[in-house]
Amino acid sequence: MKSTITRIFTILFLLANFSGFTQTTLEGKLLDAKTGELLIFGTVALYKSDILISATETDLDGYYLFSDVTPDIYDLEGSYIGYITQKQVGVFVNAGKNNQLDLSLNDGALLDDLQIIAYKIPLIAIDNTTSGVTVTAEEIKSLPTKNINAINATNAGIMASDGGAISIRGSRSTGNILYTTDCVKISEINFKASDHPMKSIPTKNTVKYVDRVSHSTSSRTENPLPSSGQITVGEWNDLHNWKDWMTLMEDEEYSIMTERFEIYPTQRYSVLTINEDNAVFSNVPVKLLDNDGNIIWETLTDNAGKAELWSHPFINSEHKNIYTITVDGKEIENPKTIDQGSNTVILRQDCYSPTIMDIVFTVDATSSMSDEIHFLKSELLDVIDRIEETNEDIQYRTGSVFYRDTRDDYITRVSPLSDTREDVIDFVKEQNASGGGDKPEAVEQALEATLSLDWDKDALKLVFLILDAPPHEDEVTMKKIRTQIKVAASKGIKLIPITASGIGRQTEFLMKFMAMMTNGTYVFITDDSGIGQAHLTPVVTEYEVEKLNDCMVRLITQYSKSYSCNSDYNSNEDLEIKIYPNPSTQYINIETQSIASKINILASNGMVVKSIKPTDTSIRIELQDLVNGVYTVVIYIDKTIKSKQVIVLK
Repeated sequence: MKSTITRIFTILFLLANFSGFTQTTLEGKLLDAKTGELLIFGTVALYKSDILISATETDLDGYYLFSDVTPDIYDLEGSYIGYITQKQVGVFVNAGKNNQLDLSLNDGALLDDLQIIAYKIPLIAIDNTTSGVTVTAEEIKSLPTKNINAINATNAGIMASDGGAISIRGSRSTGNILYTTDCVKISEINFKASDHPMKSIPTKNTVKYVDRVSHSTSSRTENPLPSSGQITVGEWNDLHNWKDWMTLMEDEEYSIMTERFEIYPTQRYSVLTINEDNAVFSNVPVKLLDNDGNIIWETLTDNAGKAELWSHPFINSEHKNIYTITVDGKEIENPKTIDQGSNTVILRQDCYSPTIMDIVFTVDATSSMSDEIHFLKSELLDVIDRIEETNEDIQYRTGSVFYRDTRDDYITRVSPLSDTREDVIDFVKEQNASGGGDKPEAVEQALEATLSLDWDKDALKLVFLILDAPPHEDEVTMKKIRTQIKVAASKGIKLIPITASGIGRQTEFLMKFMAMMTNGTYVFITDDSGIGQAHLTPVVTEYEVEKLNDCMVRLITQYSKSYSCNSDYNSNEDLEIKIYPNPSTQYINIETQSIASKINILASNGMVVKSIKPTDTSIRIELQDLVNGVYTVVIYIDKTIKSKQVIVLK
């Protein structure tokens, strides 16, 4: 009796524990982003640290399921023939739950010409998977639908004969047809991308299958590049949002990034150089020295006369040393840190304006950039074509570096700086994405090639670094990266990273470090255009979305604009508007004849640092929270826009 009771309790215990156990799963739907249509027999893959963990197909209802998943953070990738592969990064799979995530794909290329050149058995039956009738190009065209996705969906793309099976469904990231076969069935398949509005596959591919091995060739002259102005981006300048940056650094989740890369952009000194007439100076050498006279950091002032210095760039130390700043031979002893204000130096020199700007486009050309490279090429070509329109007083030279990784057919390809824009245009047109992968690449070698170019010492200098993967993080490589950041700053080269799909939070912060320490800004591609795979949501959320080409042209304009000899700081010639005092230390007064609808104050890089809606014709705007520098006051009044430059000196 006792044994029976024991067994009963044991069974009840096991049942209770079994009923309380919930398997960890990840499931969802694969959808057409535009129509919401379920995509059947699509491919969904689960990655962890760029390693494929598992892959599955969506069922007849468009659903996928990963069962018994180990709780962790994954990347989820969905693909389907005729659609742009999308990857959702940073997917949290919680323990003991049915985790849900739907993936939406944007159509990228429709295959409207499928021609079977030679075959041994029927491949796809017309509206019947078992009829044994072969589909030809003409017969496909006569079907009720010519959309290859619909044909694939209605026929399921499966044919069985003589014990062999052929399946044409899903898609690889390269856009080739994904197939399985038990024996040799197909000798050759040709397919051509149609003239889809997105034009995301500008090639004609021939795929030959011999004994289960695919061989692909392509001709890149078949279709033109997509039109420019499609990729969307956001910009965030941490130097102009310093309080937000220091708040981030108080969060251990983000401050740990400084330890990871051994880069510490927190001990900051800001310098402004002007003459007695309040004209700013560009390309003035500025150095931060320690007690022994050693150079801790050095740079050149930019077009707004500003320079940024860092006292503990690569050492985690809160020790407050006594430093000296030297500016063109003049010394500032015990200078102010940025939280105390800016350091202004008055030079007894006549004003001058830069007349040259060097711009280099450094681009990751590995295969992980395939989803965006053709669009990026269009954006770059458009920017290069528009550069000369940005500032007629500046002579522009452009160059480019495309790079891959150490195991690829090349590491870097270089187009030297040239004042002939056709040189870099022809170079960019010839490039394509291949090799490497969605993993660390040879970023340090790309920067080495970039910094080794023939930069003009008197020029304003910009580098647009476009990538979707970090550098290798071994000790030698990271030491080299840190040195390159310091070298770029010493030459007055602003690094402007532009991050694409595939980056993680660590790469985002490394790029922010590069931008801040070279007095640049950070740009990131967004999901708004639907181009490329899923993009990392930036750590900041309040930003404006704009077109990539327009953003780059805007930045070139802002970083080449002259604030020197033609400045009108003390001008009040327009009687409708008065701005005083100018220069200012703490505030400005603005007087208008009628009430302005809005007043914006822009930093030298175009970022809005203050926005006010006046209720009177006279308004006072406090400036205590702004660092020293040149700002533009933009006044929206009576359906017109008026702007004046003001200088802040504290």
